[in-house]
Amino acid sequence: MAPGHAADDAADVQRPRSVGLVLGAGGGSGWAWMVGCLGALAEVAGWDARSADLIIGTSAGGCQHVSEVAAR
Repeated sequence: MAPGHAADDAADVQRPRSVGLVLGAGGGSGWAWMVGCLGALAEVAGWDARSADLIIGTSAGGCQHVSEVAAR
């Protein structure tokens, strides 16, 4: 562990966090992969992608982003 690392960890605990979600491209197969991945995150980790503070998407990810925002 690097010197000062523990202090950094303690400071991180007190700082508010933002969550950003970046969705990629890939056409129909990319869309299907992202839907599956986001579904698994919700099911296994209990995290709803719609709760992200910022969502950015490109190509199929952009379409997925619109779906996520519309579902809020």
